[in-house]
Amino acid sequence: MTAKLRGRAGQPLRPGLITKAVLSGEIPLRTNAADPGKLVVEASITDIHSTYKLLTNEENIVRPRDRKLRGMTYRSFVTMFHFAYLLSLVERVREEPMLFPPARGILLSIRKIDDVPQIVEAKRVIYKLTGIGIEDELAWTNLCKAWIEHWPVPQKVTEGLPPISVTHPVMAPPVEEEPTIAAITVKPKRPKLSETPSVTQFRKLLVYLRDLRDSGISAKEMHNELYDMSGATSDWAVWIEDSLETAANVKQKTKVVKFTKWNEHIKEATEGFLDDDITKIISSLEKLT
Repeated sequence: MTAKLRGRAGQPLRPGLITKAVLSGEIPLRTNAADPGKLVVEASITDIHSTYKLLTNEENIVRPRDRKLRGMTYRSFVTMFHFAYLLSLVERVREEPMLFPPARGILLSIRKIDDVPQIVEAKRVIYKLTGIGIEDELAWTNLCKAWIEHWPVPQKVTEGLPPISVTHPVMAPPVEEEPTIAAITVKPKRPKLSETPSVTQFRKLLVYLRDLRDSGISAKEMHNELYDMSGATSDWAVWIEDSLETAANVKQKTKVVKFTKWNEHIKEATEGFLDDDITKIISSLEKLT
């Protein structure tokens, strides 16, 4: 049975398609924007989601604001991946120790062992594609719908949508593949920033934002922090615009060059605050330090 993709199902940044591409060794697994990544055929859900988010953020850089993609949250991504597991598109390979364990003690998770919830040390669960997962193309475009509607797998995507009968939704079993981690998140302390921009001020904000990115706080808390800090770059943007104009009027070429660079990247950072895009803000500030 074959099908032709239309609309959103054919978009290359569908999370299911990214997942398959990573586990097929077609696109590199990446952990941060500066990481070129490496080709793999096994990975954890966390690592695949990081790659998906980076690709989504990079795509949004070149999109107008009203057409930006809304990336899938980690919680939703885990649920989506679980459908791939239920469809036998992926399988567990092994468990590994955490890449970044806490400085003191261990992180704990809750798992069912013989149907009894137990507290155990958190581990990374590594997955790979099954033979069906390698061969299938259609289910990867919408894993949730494929599970709910009982799509047969594997199916190819070439031409003509298949006549798939819709059944009553089936509730998936609880997600247990990626453990729920009982960890305490610590929000970093906000720095005191001057109204006058400088390389020192850029670095202070950059350090704070990196810590904020890695703190594990909720999306709502992240939004509030970025909103409260956005005023700093807005003030800097006004100061830089005024200083650039003054330097140009008195023909101070060195300052014109410096403030032109500052102006470009501070505007990028300001747009990042407006979009709640901490990766974009950090990238902009890194160009200023």
